[in-house]
Amino acid sequence: ADGVLDLVSDTEIEINATTVDVNGAVEMSSTLGVTGVVTANAGVVVDNITIDGTEIDLSSGDLTIDVAGDINLDAGGGDIVLKDDGTQYGAFTNTSGDLIIKSGSTTSATFDGANVTFAGLCYN
Repeated sequence: ADGVLDLVSDTEIEINATTVDVNGAVEMSSTLGVTGVVTANAGVVVDNITIDGTEIDLSSGDLTIDVAGDINLDAGGGDIVLKDDGTQYGAFTNTSGDLIIKSGSTTSATFDGANVTFAGLCYN
């Protein structure tokens, strides 16, 4: 009751039950493979996140990214696209080291070093 339960197997230890209830911390020294949903209502603490898929989905509400330092967006393709419900309304693009700001998919401003060029005319 107060000691260590040591289960040893050369291949696999299988527990078949509707629910397995563990009271206390669990330490794993290898990969945890979960084929179902992982529910962590108290939060998840990780060092780094690697995602095999292509998107993060939030079922409802707003998503807040809150950091103590800076927020770095590093897009290997050179574009950071802004969308509303799947429709592009703007973008930040890197073209040969110049920053291009787009409204929709049309270039609105081009920053070349210390110079900026605005497309079109602006009337007040």
